[in-house]
Amino acid sequence: MFFLQTPSQTLSVTSEGSMSYIALSRIKAISQLYLLNGLYEEKIYTSQKALKALKYLEDRAINADSIGKRNDQIKIACLNVQNLRHHFEDVSHDHTLRAQNLFFLCETWLSNTQNDTMDNYYHLDNYSSKFCSAGYGKGLAAYSDPIFAFQGQHRGSHYQMMKYSTPFMHSLGKIVNLEIVGLFRSSGNMKDDELLSDLTSMINKDKICIILGDFNLRYTKDNQHIIIQYLKNNNFCQQVDHLTHKRGGKIDFFFIRKANAFQDVVITYELYGAFYSDHFGLCIKINKGRDGFKKMESSLTSDILRSLADSTNNHGIKSNKESSKKQANNKRKTYSAKAPTQSTNKKSKI
Repeated sequence: MFFLQTPSQTLSVTSEGSMSYIALSRIKAISQLYLLNGLYEEKIYTSQKALKALKYLEDRAINADSIGKRNDQIKIACLNVQNLRHHFEDVSHDHTLRAQNLFFLCETWLSNTQNDTMDNYYHLDNYSSKFCSAGYGKGLAAYSDPIFAFQGQHRGSHYQMMKYSTPFMHSLGKIVNLEIVGLFRSSGNMKDDELLSDLTSMINKDKICIILGDFNLRYTKDNQHIIIQYLKNNNFCQQVDHLTHKRGGKIDFFFIRKANAFQDVVITYELYGAFYSDHFGLCIKINKGRDGFKKMESSLTSDILRSLADSTNNHGIKSNKESSKKQANNKRKTYSAKAPTQSTNKKSKI
């Protein structure tokens, strides 16, 4: 077993980025870590060359539209969180969710008597939060960027929904109005007529309307359900074509309806898996341009790229010189070792 006896001494002499991480990562248990004579915080930093190289690769990546937030896209997500009280830390460190401009969390299990104080306990930096709580096995939460305006919510005994809206300028030079409704419907809901009444009040025919969430309906088996039929009859198209639950059901839906003026707005989706949920999450991307692909230009200047190349070349030259020097030393050693042997052989022949 390897022990790092004095990590603080290692930190005190580090001279390159990430060396402190390498030293500290050698311990096998936290009980083996002893920091003597201070933490040496100035020695713990990331290599700038590595960060620049990472940014360069991200900008050139063909899946660059999936990396973080972008000015030419609006990103929306929905996930059944299976009890926000138990998984808030998981949510706060979920890079996929934190890359969204707006995301909904279904089945929060939060008490409806604490909606006004929820933000004190479940706050996420750089997001505004809203809670439509209804107790055990129910509830909906939403986290939004400042670009979104909260338009209201409906809280029933077996369903919860929230509405957000935002306008954006399309690359074709027109303003696009976007409305998003997040929905959680409990299984066995006996008040679907009330749900449809509340949902109808949130729908605007002159805008792009997206409805997403955990409906607790199997799309194939329950295809004739009044909610699915209502949405179909009102020109909503269900986009999810894969199973979304670990038991094999397609119960998380993404419905969309575009007004005629916005047919050229490209909207795509993908599923993502969160280890703390038995549902797949839905991630939706609304492109502000004509199509979904945008050629990424490197944010690195030519000077930075030149310095990276020079650094690499210098390292290669240095390595070649060291290698040549090492080979020359090895040849000298070999010659020195052979010389006595040749001399001895000659004497023996005489």
